[in-house]
Amino acid sequence: MPSDTPQLALIDTRAWMVDRLTELVPDTWDVRPGLSPIGTITKPTLLIEYKTIDPFDAPMGNVRVAFEVYIVDHHEDQSKAEDAVDGYVVALMVALDQHPSISWSTASKTGIADTPYLGWKFTVSAIASKTTDS
Repeated sequence: MPSDTPQLALIDTRAWMVDRLTELVPDTWDVRPGLSPIGTITKPTLLIEYKTIDPFDAPMGNVRVAFEVYIVDHHEDQSKAEDAVDGYVVALMVALDQHPSISWSTASKTGIADTPYLGWKFTVSAIASKTTDS
């Protein structure tokens, strides 16, 4: 992590990641922390679920936190959804590549469970401190 990047405290991770991802998508999108319940989607939507905390040894006292992020299109017609959602994921990946504190891996297209919606699922991660100080 660059020295000019503020230290992210583990206790603040969920809110921090939601805020950073919200900054990277258009204001017209819906951003929903967590995956339940999905319900009806009426516009492009970002679903964000806190998934894992893993040891990270350098520097000592840090962990890698990871979130599953779903970019979901609101069209129930799969051909319209597929055309739209591909553009969304490319735009977000480009924005994430330029972010100094967030990395991403493995984007894969998926149906969103128990819904008619199509999206992309990927993992984003950041390094956080195990201390309780922000």
